[in-house]
Amino acid sequence: MANVGFSMDFGNWEAFDRNVSSALSEFKWQKWISEAAEIAYWEAYHLCPVDTGWMRGQLFIDKGVDFFILSDKAEYASHNEYGWLNVVYGGTERSPKFYKGGYRPFMRPGVLAGQEYFNKKVEIWVKLYLNQGLTK
Repeated sequence: MANVGFSMDFGNWEAFDRNVSSALSEFKWQKWISEAAEIAYWEAYHLCPVDTGWMRGQLFIDKGVDFFILSDKAEYASHNEYGWLNVVYGGTERSPKFYKGGYRPFMRPGVLAGQEYFNKKVEIWVKLYLNQGLTK
């Protein structure tokens, strides 16, 4: 089974929560993680190589408060994601290689799209928060 994911490691979640909770609600944070997970899923779904459709159908997301994991239960998903034996197909998450109507890798580019979405949301929020703090 192939798994790739995105998580935020703040070292001490409670300290982070105390410092940010007054300005950034936990709901907003979780919403962005959830939205990023959906973006990752659909990006991977559309990039997934299709022969019979089994691998695409076995794609799923595990979401938490500060993480998501994109997994594929197809036994050969990891071969499509990372290559096999001494066969490396040469694709990267930023430059996947075309294969069977899809691409290799297919999950890591999905996670990257979700991560970029999440980072953009945080960046926009930080800019707005800093601007509000400077105008007070």
